[in-house]
Amino acid sequence: MISAVIGSEALREGGVWSPEFFICLGGDKPDYAYPMVSLRELVRERREIVDPQSTDAFGKDYLGLENIEPGTRALMGDLRPSADVKSSAKRFMRGDILYGRLRPALNKLYLVEGMDEGVCSTEIFVLVPDTGVVDPVFLSELLISVPVNEEIVSLVRGASLPRIDLNDFLDMTLPIPPISVQKEIASYTETRRREYREAKERADRIPDDIRRNLLRMITRG
Repeated sequence: MISAVIGSEALREGGVWSPEFFICLGGDKPDYAYPMVSLRELVRERREIVDPQSTDAFGKDYLGLENIEPGTRALMGDLRPSADVKSSAKRFMRGDILYGRLRPALNKLYLVEGMDEGVCSTEIFVLVPDTGVVDPVFLSELLISVPVNEEIVSLVRGASLPRIDLNDFLDMTLPIPPISVQKEIASYTETRRREYREAKERADRIPDDIRRNLLRMITRG
């Protein structure tokens, strides 16, 4: 087996400092510089089913698949109060990874950082990362990377309501570098995600700026 260890500076300078670097972009899988590890060795499933209308869930937000933006780890739309939901839900906690099992081609994942606890759709896997072996941000980015998502989609069952089976999902293997390298990648991707959000917010304001300034220009001209 031919392998090599790539330094972080070389990755940064080469513009490949992202989880995609560790995944084959098509064709046969190469000999990776890092060991392949099954997802089940990195996470465990949180299996807490709750009645959203119970006192146990009172005051909690409900997160549905419609609230997860595809491919960005961001939330969108307004979360509903759990009391408004009639069907069973799953509990999640801060630090959990929420992955949409229904129609995984939509690539919906949210790393819970903005709330301590909540409930979500049963069409979402609630995963608890083992932070001793994997950085949650790195793993989240790896799971929504294009090649990993393509592998997940290839495991889907069902035509009208395509879903990924939990065991198939957990049996996937991923190239996992040392935790120090994971944290460097996580830091980089967090910075870039923040820049994306800020740029998107600025772009979203442009139509209002145009309307406001157009009115100002034609009324003061």
